[in-house]
Amino acid sequence: MNDRISAKAAFAQARANRFGRMLGRGDDNRLEPECWPRVSPSFRFSRDQTFFAMGSCFAQDIARRLSLDGYDVLGAEQAGQSQRNRYTPAAIWQELQWVARILDRDDTVRDADIDPLLLQIRPDHFVDLWEKTEHASGATLETAREARRALYAHFRGAFVADVAIVTLGLIEAWWDEVSRSHVEFDPAWIRLPDRERFGFARLSFADCKHFTDLSVTLLTERGRRVLLTTSPNALARTFTADDVIVANAQSKAVLRAVAGEVSAEHDAVDYFPSYEIATLTRRPEVWDDDLLHVNSAFIARIMQHVMGAYVPDESEGGRDGARSADELMRMANLVQGQQYDAASRIYDANADAAIRSANPAIQNAAIRVLKRQARMADAAAHALQFASLDRDHAAMQADWIFDAASILATHPQHDALAEDLFTWLREQGASRPEILLAAMIRVHRERDEDDLKAFVALVERLAPDCPALTVRTASHLQSWGELARGLKLCRRQRETAPQDTTLLRRLARLQLASGAIEDAITTLDTLAMLEPGDGWTRLTLARTMAKVGRNTEALSHLAVLDTHEPDHAEALLLAARLHWKMGERGQARANARRAVGTGDDDGSLTARLGTILAS
Repeated sequence: MNDRISAKAAFAQARANRFGRMLGRGDDNRLEPECWPRVSPSFRFSRDQTFFAMGSCFAQDIARRLSLDGYDVLGAEQAGQSQRNRYTPAAIWQELQWVARILDRDDTVRDADIDPLLLQIRPDHFVDLWEKTEHASGATLETAREARRALYAHFRGAFVADVAIVTLGLIEAWWDEVSRSHVEFDPAWIRLPDRERFGFARLSFADCKHFTDLSVTLLTERGRRVLLTTSPNALARTFTADDVIVANAQSKAVLRAVAGEVSAEHDAVDYFPSYEIATLTRRPEVWDDDLLHVNSAFIARIMQHVMGAYVPDESEGGRDGARSADELMRMANLVQGQQYDAASRIYDANADAAIRSANPAIQNAAIRVLKRQARMADAAAHALQFASLDRDHAAMQADWIFDAASILATHPQHDALAEDLFTWLREQGASRPEILLAAMIRVHRERDEDDLKAFVALVERLAPDCPALTVRTASHLQSWGELARGLKLCRRQRETAPQDTTLLRRLARLQLASGAIEDAITTLDTLAMLEPGDGWTRLTLARTMAKVGRNTEALSHLAVLDTHEPDHAEALLLAARLHWKMGERGQARANARRAVGTGDDDGSLTARLGTILAS
């Protein structure tokens, strides 16, 4: 693609693009609290159109969501959805080509069209090379043929629907030399006698662009509009030598670049940034617990964004409503960056739209703006609206639930609803404690100590199995002087995470602060075994032992530390003092000289070691 333009045209284009600069935290960056890039459609959707989705499993998620929202999605009612997934551009292309050839010929699938695509895995048991095998044992020849005819009927929808939604998923592909086609490889086939017919390759950018371009051309030449996306769903396993994280990143980078180029080259093709939305929204609730698939509720949010762009009359009440929705998301972004003055101005100009919004992010932003202004009754109205929203909504973040519940709890008439929200939050936190950790970090950043204390109390009651959350909670408790509560929390967590070093460090700090010296020594001993070269652990253990007169043991720990960090000034200072105390004057002077020679002495080390150095 050669799209070079003049410098003058480039600057004019940049000036006209109000979304052409990346903005920082606190500005209208469209990244925080959620990533919602601006979409500029070249065509529109309507409810009298039909839709068809194909590609990776994310395509089926989209189809399911559209169907639930009342759109006519061809094939969405059929079972066996995993059999319809086509993950690579090559697999998408060959399926469309196979269907188009039969459709153009006579729209009748013959056995001769099917049999080359069947693999016999044992006598009278066949599988389809192109589909994800649900039954490893295979099916009879007639059953396999019937299933392939059903797949033809399904994929035929791509050439009948008004809009085809195509999602590109993976670039790792398997090839079959016998059928001369890309296949949906089942690892069980590696045990077949003729397994050498199969080979693996990672498709290149050129390969992926070639196959995607062919697929799009096949659809647009028949009058279809195409919405092209890159699936955010991750690669579950790689057959390359790369870490699967690296392999997935390469796959998505290639496919995102392909989708961008192909959509730019075809007038009837738009790119929709579902990949960017999911991967750049930094919240754990975006993903299912397998960290592979986008959560179904967040897919619903993505499809709302699609419809907001492609069916503007259905977005927040038409064009004026759409503008208000944009402004209110700006408000949410500003609140995320704690730019409350600017956020307040947007709220005041769009208050009526804000109270009607079904977007939890907007309701939460309004609550926080109004709370800052001490407009608690108005904040409660938004908390009530928040509480009325669909609880499966992906944007129902833990800190937002907490904000709404906390506001309602200040109004006696809403006590029951507040407790219901707190119960809901506890239920979510019990199964996914990482959402509570993210919420606590945000509440702490807001510097509202009353809210933070309430949140800490909630975590204490729940006692989730999450060492990172326990450590942060205990740290807050220690800073408030609530040592007993912090110790109780850490001890309970230690039962399920006895070797978590971060947890053990916090436990040791609490034990030392509360005067439980022997308990602290036991904890520090465990830490020293887990991390033999950790400087903080060895030095703290040596200092603690020295306090109770266990000087020889303290020196042994300092000796271990010296092998890992020979220029640790504080450790050398302590060793010098202990040797001096034990009458070992020569060793004391040697350690003292090493301490002041480390380069860390600003004069204080020399002063602290004056007696030893002068001897």
